[in-house]
Amino acid sequence: MRKIHIKVISILVMILMMLTSCAPREDKVINNNLEKQDIETNTDKLKQEEPLNQSIEVSLKSISQEEYDKWVVPGYDDYYDPNGELYQLPELKAFDYPCVEGMKDNELQNKINETIKTAIFNEKFFSGPMCGVEIETTPWSEVDFPGIIYNKEILSIPIVLYWNREKAYYKSISVTIDMKTGERLFLEDIINLTEEFSSKLLYEEDFLEDKEGEVKDYLYNYYVKDKSPQSGSSKWFLFELRGYWEGDKKIECDYFYLTKKGIVITKFSNSGFPEDINIPLESLKNFLKIQSWDKSETLQLQK
Repeated sequence: MRKIHIKVISILVMILMMLTSCAPREDKVINNNLEKQDIETNTDKLKQEEPLNQSIEVSLKSISQEEYDKWVVPGYDDYYDPNGELYQLPELKAFDYPCVEGMKDNELQNKINETIKTAIFNEKFFSGPMCGVEIETTPWSEVDFPGIIYNKEILSIPIVLYWNREKAYYKSISVTIDMKTGERLFLEDIINLTEEFSSKLLYEEDFLEDKEGEVKDYLYNYYVKDKSPQSGSSKWFLFELRGYWEGDKKIECDYFYLTKKGIVITKFSNSGFPEDINIPLESLKNFLKIQSWDKSETLQLQK
């Protein structure tokens, strides 16, 4: 009888051990199911927080008559043709501006469009647009937006204001926008402007694209030839790029635009010299503050 009790007890112990060993497995299965649920939920959340990589369009939008009267008309005040008559003002549609469409985030899209509009229609860009232009050739103006590029992180729009039909007189700026915030980016937000950078532009062969050598000649003759030592020339040229000396109030420089292959600095074209400084991305890689934009899409302006 005692042997039977011992046998029964042994069987019960074995059964309890089996049940005990099954419990952790059951817990593990339950935990795995919970973990899978959490992962799926977190993935959905991450997708919502990622910058929207979506197809957008950029189309032209008309400025209002009030904006036309405020920004365009004053540039033609008191300008008369050879017969003593006031020039006919350019048409309202000549000053249409780019507008982003197709974004899922309407609030961000509105902010981006307001940033574009503010960049174009301001006193800095439109003050005295007739200055330096032969009056006899200037009964006309036009704003143009060549080479718009876009990716999920950045939008860059070059803006050119032509002052005569021959397009010999013009003024150019750019508006480059952080697509995650809608805020405007300036040259120093994109490139780390240092004395090393300006020195490479002045002295290093093939740092900029210049097949004819005209830009390099201009830079050399103006900043290097018969001037101070290399460090002095580099500092002076850095001041020209920044628009201020180290320690002075920072100036937001917009004399540039982006292309799929690099960046074009237009500051010296605006100064009366026909030289744009075209710097390829390969040269910029050690100076960029933002991710390279070479995979960007080139947008066609919808008119």
